[in-house]
Amino acid sequence: MPADAGGADEAVRAGAVETNAASATELTSHDLPEAIVQAYGKRGIARLYDWQAECLSAPGVRDGRNLVYCAPTSGGKTLVSEVIMLRRVFTLKKRAIFVLPYVSVVSEKANFLQDLCSNTGALVKAFFGGSPESIKEPFDVAVCTIEKANALVNYLVEQGQLDDLVGTLVVDELHLVGDGSRGYLLEVSLSKVLFLAPSVQVVGLSATLPNVDDIARWLNAVLYQTSYRPVPLQEFVLTGKQLLNPDGSQARDMCFDGLPQDMQSSESAALLAATYEVTREGHSVLVFCSSKVKCERAAELLAEKLPGTRPSPHDEVRARLVEEMRRQTGGADPTLAKTVPAGIAFHHSGLTAEERGVVERGYREGAIVVICATSTLAA
Repeated sequence: MPADAGGADEAVRAGAVETNAASATELTSHDLPEAIVQAYGKRGIARLYDWQAECLSAPGVRDGRNLVYCAPTSGGKTLVSEVIMLRRVFTLKKRAIFVLPYVSVVSEKANFLQDLCSNTGALVKAFFGGSPESIKEPFDVAVCTIEKANALVNYLVEQGQLDDLVGTLVVDELHLVGDGSRGYLLEVSLSKVLFLAPSVQVVGLSATLPNVDDIARWLNAVLYQTSYRPVPLQEFVLTGKQLLNPDGSQARDMCFDGLPQDMQSSESAALLAATYEVTREGHSVLVFCSSKVKCERAAELLAEKLPGTRPSPHDEVRARLVEEMRRQTGGADPTLAKTVPAGIAFHHSGLTAEERGVVERGYREGAIVVICATSTLAA
């Protein structure tokens, strides 16, 4: 980070940065290798949102100044950090560390970056508890959990290589620095990088940072904030047969057309109606439950009563998923074996890591359209 970077007294809000809009939104204008630009293009990403271009053009960011930015969930936050990180990996020939909170998202991000960089020769590795990779092995991009990132920083400090080898540190979900159980590890890792490797560019992002000014000042970073959301987020409360707005006013009545007659007056009618309303339009659903037992019961109910789950163009893929689980040690969970053929699954800590992986992959591929889950879905 340049010595004259200053503090977070330079806060930037969307629309406040002057950019050449015609060029700044083009991915080709951000010094990425052609192979990376083409890989993004294959995923339908050739242009940036205006706010992303503004954030990348914030004062000093292109020259290595630390950056903290806040944007709503699904607003495109991660792409900004990827552009900064990959640009520095290939222009400076220095390594990058990408920190995420949970094993599942570490694995998913590592797989994504491996595919993205497949034609560049860049080595992307995932480091988490139980992963086969060792932090002592070489890498260009290390995607880590908070704990493994701390271990990696400590190892590089002990080797006297942190400042020489690493060019970028990205911290997704930066608000977890205030977490009561894991936040101290993130704080320690960031502090070591700030004081022992001042040339490393620190990029922190979050959708929810209540004291974002303080965090940016601590990291000696420019702060960028936007409220842009490409897909509007709507919140309702479902009670009985009514859909209410958050203030308690009635939004509308639920439609029960198409549901089995014996279910229209049951306690589960609202869950079925709300789920069917989404799945019949070709979209997927996450149903969060308060316990493992409720997850399994909800999945069984939906698999049995939700209209339109069978037959399906995904039947062959669903059968393959069940067979894959049956080949694992201990065989397939009997409830999953019943629900997955209908495109319904559950996800909780009682499943093995392999079973959870099959469920997650089936959901990403579109074969599983509903997951009933506890909060461990994020872990």
